[in-house]
Amino acid sequence: MKKKKLIGLILGSCLLFTACGSTAKDSSEGASVTRNAQTTTESFDSSMEDSKDNAGGTQENQTALTSTNDSGTSGVEITNQKLIKTIYMNVETKEFDNLIGILSQKTDELNGYIESSDVSGNSYEYENMRYATLTIRIPFDVLDRFVSVVEKDANVTNKSESTQDVTLQYVDMSSHVEALRAEQKSLMTILKEAKKVEDIIKIQSQLTDVRYEIESYESQLRTYDNLVNYSTVTISINEVKRETTTETETMSEKITARLSTNLYNIGQGFQNFIIWVVSSLPYILICGVILLFGIYVLRKVNLRETRRKKHRKNIEKESNQTKEDDSKKE
Repeated sequence: MKKKKLIGLILGSCLLFTACGSTAKDSSEGASVTRNAQTTTESFDSSMEDSKDNAGGTQENQTALTSTNDSGTSGVEITNQKLIKTIYMNVETKEFDNLIGILSQKTDELNGYIESSDVSGNSYEYENMRYATLTIRIPFDVLDRFVSVVEKDANVTNKSESTQDVTLQYVDMSSHVEALRAEQKSLMTILKEAKKVEDIIKIQSQLTDVRYEIESYESQLRTYDNLVNYSTVTISINEVKRETTTETETMSEKITARLSTNLYNIGQGFQNFIIWVVSSLPYILICGVILLFGIYVLRKVNLRETRRKKHRKNIEKESNQTKEDDSKKE
């Protein structure tokens, strides 16, 4: 009996220790999963806060563009249209450097910026006229002021404007961002309640994809905002000595202008010809010397050939005379 009681006591102690160890293990795994979920949730919360801070302007634009209609569904109220305005101008100027400086200064005053600048010149064989192409970004609300400055300080020969309405595309992207943010919030809630490591990994992967889509849409929205807030003005500048007349003229004025232009072109052509002749004198002299040497050599050859033919004729004549004399003697 004592042996049976002793064996039963030992078996009971083993079962008790086994149960305690299993409970401690389950408790440790649960705590580890919970800590991982909490860490992931905190990191995504921080990412969401940063994303909201970076997209503050986008959220404000969404509020201004979206509303709720009478039926209770989400609709679009175009209270703040998104218009991308582009202007192209072809101008002439006699004061090239001065005009470039005025445009640069006016751009700074209006809080714009020069996006690109290309300045170059023509061939040295003709007039050394320069031309430039400037792409300037000007705030939309002061665009007219900048254009008036260009028209005042330069002779505008061509001007074209275009306006692109991207309001609907902007609202559509904003709606996508709102839907993705709602999905992100739901995934964050699910992540906080997840216990299994496999579930946490899957949710983290989904959150990464959603966050990537949000950043992509927000990047496009920021691009639209920049194009809308800063209009694009492309100016092609030609340096000239004589500006083209662009005002409306009568018939007599047109005849006078055309005659004056033709006379000016003839004078410029004659002037360019004189410049070409003077600048090409070294080549002309070299060509002249070569030509004179060629003529001299050709004359020498012809003279020698003529003498040879004359000498041959004299020999033949003497030979014939000798034959005739012999025949007479016989």
